[in-house]
Amino acid sequence: MSSLKSSAREYPIPDSTSGEGEMKDYIESLVHPKNLHSGNRTLLPDKLYEEWESLASLEEDYYTEHRYLHPDERKIYESELLAARRAYDGHLQNAYQDFVAQNAMVVSEPKPDMKYGDIADSRYEQLEDPKQNKQEKESKESLTNTSDMSKKKKEQAPEQEQPKAKVETKAEAKTEAKADVKTEQKSEAQQERKPREPQMVTVNGDKVTHGHSFQGKDNPENWYFTAKINGEQLKPQLMTPADKAAYEKKELTVPQLMERYYPTKLMPKVPEVAFKVPNVLAGPDGNMTIDKFSVYKEKDETRADYGKYKFYAQIGENKMSTVASRQDLNAYFDRVMTPGQLVEKNFGERLHLSSHYQQFKLPEGIEKEQIRIAKDRSDGKWKVSVDLGERGKTEKKEMSFDDGFSLYKAKTATREQIAAKYVGDEVKSLLATPAAKMEKSTSMKM
Repeated sequence: MSSLKSSAREYPIPDSTSGEGEMKDYIESLVHPKNLHSGNRTLLPDKLYEEWESLASLEEDYYTEHRYLHPDERKIYESELLAARRAYDGHLQNAYQDFVAQNAMVVSEPKPDMKYGDIADSRYEQLEDPKQNKQEKESKESLTNTSDMSKKKKEQAPEQEQPKAKVETKAEAKTEAKADVKTEQKSEAQQERKPREPQMVTVNGDKVTHGHSFQGKDNPENWYFTAKINGEQLKPQLMTPADKAAYEKKELTVPQLMERYYPTKLMPKVPEVAFKVPNVLAGPDGNMTIDKFSVYKEKDETRADYGKYKFYAQIGENKMSTVASRQDLNAYFDRVMTPGQLVEKNFGERLHLSSHYQQFKLPEGIEKEQIRIAKDRSDGKWKVSVDLGERGKTEKKEMSFDDGFSLYKAKTATREQIAAKYVGDEVKSLLATPAAKMEKSTSMKM
């Protein structure tokens, strides 16, 4: 939803005297004189062309995902999409008017029709208000009626006006010849245009282009980063204020921002065979075969995780499901993690896999005697904590049944790994306390 809101920001229209802001070629490319959207968009100024590209990608996202949205959520999405379209229409109209004013052009027919053009006229009409659609239909009917009346008058005219028709045909032939010359020149200009060089190339050979930041519409404080991979628009990601400031100062580059906001796009892809052949994992009692692994969206409205994407795994008689994180979903769809790796990460606790607990590690210097795993007398639950002596103690965190089984029964987890899983972050924060505070505490004790 945030990606859609960001597209309707105001773009400054460049000066028409510069090469970047030239509108002449685009105005000459208009097919319909009353529709500013009927021109060749490759001839637009760079800022307007980028805005149209972002709008087109947003529309593609909407029309691929609107079926899965809640009706209330869909209405918000549609209203924001209309706002983005109208913003682009306004910027295009302003650029046209500025060019006309600066070049002292006299236009016989104004261009009030700002109907959105080549992407999907029908879709645009579906999202517009019904009152506006009725007015447009009435205006079109009046225009057709006037054109029919003019045709009848021409048919009823005397034969003396035939020579005028010949003159008109000569003039039309001249205009057609000029139009052919212009189209040839435009085609040559398009051929001369070279494709944009990629800002980076991933390990998979994918080309990253159009990496840039932009400001959100509803909240000007929000800034977003987006890019294209092989010409396909990525969903914008909300930037942190520190990254935004560093990017403006050119302290962060596009490759660095890609690593932060699209990490799975830069990882090497695993062979496609891993998704077709069942993966085998080393379990506590022998090898375990992953019979099925898939992604689905929860459709049961009574569940707390309704509308969220989940992983489903079937290993023998065990059928399990869990809510998938955004990072793991990207890793799955980008094909950078195998089903076996995703099962180890998301279901390793239930399956008591030693490979699952290998990802948890305590900082160096922590001894086993400092780790306490015992049953709490107040509630009778098994809890985990670490005593760092003068640096303090961590909170007591409740341990799950599966982790307790892996520690005491299956022997696939160690005390250090269990402590790192539950209180590892607290241990790191306590160890990172300044030495001055430690000296003060020791002096108070003395």
